[in-house]
Amino acid sequence: MKSKKGQGVDLTSSIAGGKTEDYNNITWTADKVNGENIVRLLGSGKTVQVYGLAAGVSTVRAQLPNGKYATCDIEVQDSKTFSFGTTTVRVQPTKTVDVPYTVSPASAGLQWVQNDNTYVTFQDMGNNEGQGIVSITGVKEGNSTLSCVTSYGSKATLQVICAWDYSFTVNKTKLQGLPNQSYEIKFTCNPKDSDITVDETTLADIIVENNGDGTGIIRVTPKKEGKDTITITATNPTTKEQYTNKNIALDFKYDQITIIPSIISQDGSFSRYDANSGILIIGDGETVNLGFGIEEKGVEYTITNVSIMPTDSSRLITVSQNNSGTSQNGQLSSLYSITHTQDTLEHQYRIITGYVPQYYTGRPVFSDSIFSTEIGMTGGIWVDASLEKFYWRTEFDKYDNGNKITEYVYLGYQGVTQNWIDENTSYALPVHHENKHVLIWSDNNENGAPGAFFSRRREPSLDNTIVSVSKFESSAWYYCPGVSLTGNHTITAPKGILTNHIDAVKEPSTDTSILSTNQTDILKITVRRSIDGVGTIDKDFSIPIYTETRGCVYNQE
Repeated sequence: MKSKKGQGVDLTSSIAGGKTEDYNNITWTADKVNGENIVRLLGSGKTVQVYGLAAGVSTVRAQLPNGKYATCDIEVQDSKTFSFGTTTVRVQPTKTVDVPYTVSPASAGLQWVQNDNTYVTFQDMGNNEGQGIVSITGVKEGNSTLSCVTSYGSKATLQVICAWDYSFTVNKTKLQGLPNQSYEIKFTCNPKDSDITVDETTLADIIVENNGDGTGIIRVTPKKEGKDTITITATNPTTKEQYTNKNIALDFKYDQITIIPSIISQDGSFSRYDANSGILIIGDGETVNLGFGIEEKGVEYTITNVSIMPTDSSRLITVSQNNSGTSQNGQLSSLYSITHTQDTLEHQYRIITGYVPQYYTGRPVFSDSIFSTEIGMTGGIWVDASLEKFYWRTEFDKYDNGNKITEYVYLGYQGVTQNWIDENTSYALPVHHENKHVLIWSDNNENGAPGAFFSRRREPSLDNTIVSVSKFESSAWYYCPGVSLTGNHTITAPKGILTNHIDAVKEPSTDTSILSTNQTDILKITVRRSIDGVGTIDKDFSIPIYTETRGCVYNQE
């Protein structure tokens, strides 16, 4: 009995005098060939279907429970067929596509027939156990048919279309947002190896990433604010035909911008801009050269106005422009000089070489028993004096019935100096005089003459000591405020440092402590943004100005 691969035939048994139950007890089996099933048995009972699985001969057995059986040899033959994996195929010129086919038997001879080889060519790549490939290469646009007839008469026809099948898609037609972000456009194209180009724009940097598999990404990085349109062009690399254009709208702009003042230079040490609080601090007497940047990337701007609005009555802050210009990407545009026109300068005294005052605890020595001439000192030691006990004093010494007057101005020391000079003379007092003056001026040509009972000792710990003006000038040992007495004459102890007591200088204060901080003004700035495709936009900003006052020199270098 014969059958074909992939087809089934019925096989019926016969039992003499058999009943239905006899047929139901039949066991059907089929031999394998070389361990392979040639057929598959479907069903049971009197009749089964024998389905061909592979070419060959298998023995089918029908057996009763009593051991009696019958056999039948089934010859399965290969089917005689040919088919393509598709009925229609598309191919681009110069490109090749593979079309699968199935032939049975695998050894069948094949005859290929093409109605027109003008548009495509083909090549049979052979088959393996009936599974084959035919390669079709496009020549130029047009339609063709390719048929194949086997040596057993089986036949199939394939419709072949040679065409470029142009297509180009993008996932976005508009890019809108902030200039400090990056954007991408995904595209697909056919032919897959199309050349993708984008025209240039001043608004952004553009990079095309073409994967070569019909997909890619166009990356757009804005350089500044503005609006523009770019054109994407897809070109056939073989024919150089530009087969499509896509326009993409660009719109990059900030809703708000942030101004950043920067001190470019200054002639003082204390002015500064506090970015955290947004306050400009100007030291008294200082000038700063101020520039203005924009925090956001890609803003083209011009500073069109900078002015001062006072908030108190001092009106000591002025502004003037140094230069002008346009800026982009946060670079400084213009420089403006902000000046505080009044310098507060306090002074101090610096002790260069330190000394401590001393006095002698003894008494004068006279040359005779009537105490007429003082010639020295005796009975004491030198001890340190207290700065607080020195004082200035003036006296008249009237004599000769009041017709004569001697005017005295002298520096004394509490507990040592004896006041009320009563000499009735026109001669200078001796240095060992019992008055025990420190320094003395009189109309007897005493011009700051020192007394012998006071001196000074070296004290290095006082070197380079800073003393406030009030404290220094209140010390009678250090400083004479200018003391005068007028009688027949005017006697004056001149104002100034007593250099025979202390080596000191008066100088500007080095104390950098802040004396006062007040908001005195508001700095008003107008920024004009230039946006391509839009025009100009003006924005006003205000920066509080605080004045810090110190008593020192404003430049601490």
